[in-house]
Amino acid sequence: MALSKTWEDRLRRLRSASRTAGRAAIAVGALLGAIAACQVFITPQRPDIAGIARQTDNQAAQVGSFAKDFIVTWLTATAADRAALQRFITIPAEKALPSTPPYVVTSPNCHMVAAPDTVGDMSIYTAIVSVMQRPYASAPPTLAFYQVPISMWHRRLRVIGTPTARNDPGPGADIKTAYTNALSSDSPLYSLVSGFVAAYLTSTSGLDRYVTAGSGLAPIGGYQTAVVTSAATDRRIPEHPAPKERIHLQARVSAQTSQFAAIDFSYPLTVENSDGTWMVAAIDLSPQISPDTEPKPVSAGHS
Repeated sequence: MALSKTWEDRLRRLRSASRTAGRAAIAVGALLGAIAACQVFITPQRPDIAGIARQTDNQAAQVGSFAKDFIVTWLTATAADRAALQRFITIPAEKALPSTPPYVVTSPNCHMVAAPDTVGDMSIYTAIVSVMQRPYASAPPTLAFYQVPISMWHRRLRVIGTPTARNDPGPGADIKTAYTNALSSDSPLYSLVSGFVAAYLTSTSGLDRYVTAGSGLAPIGGYQTAVVTSAATDRRIPEHPAPKERIHLQARVSAQTSQFAAIDFSYPLTVENSDGTWMVAAIDLSPQISPDTEPKPVSAGHS
């Protein structure tokens, strides 16, 4: 049946509108795709650094614990302990194990775990383990170090070969602290620190007179006496400190145990101006280091 001219015009307009809508949809889709691509390029998805760090730390801890257990087992193993060693390392059937333990071992400690190398789907670690070892129980102990190569495959660990006896890593280096402004024994800060140390080490009450409300510090007690022998700050004490202003100081302390034996301590402290009075705000996790310090290596024979 022939269409009327009216219907032919309507169909022609409909087809034209459909083509226009289709082209518009394609253009919008392309634009959205380009925007998404640009967004990924400009602000790419950030890697989970914290998650990666946690995984790395967990793996290093796992390797260190495994290496420590292996060294203790290896140094004390006899022929009766072949099965125990097989947990860590493959022992050839023809390998004879000693009839008596090579050493008496105490105080195992994992000193370090080196960052892994990758071989295929395996990670290769190296751990350094120290022990106090004796040839027999009544002998004096010797500090010994061992290097242990370990493979991790699908989170499962295995020792690669036998351990390597190593020298110790050496005594490190001395550095300077930043406490260059000595306090006189009659200064308010010196008096504050003296009272704090005495209350912290010898008493179970009275510490609140020397610390800020949010310090989180509580007395540990147990010492007969505790005396500050010297104290110094990392900068000059301001004449008119601002409210809540803080400075760092270090106090050297001579304490006496319950058995009347002398022992020295060092207290790196943060003190805060609280309404015109200096108060201890925190025991610092580490001392303030001089910005111009250079490490001074200590020789192996240093005593």
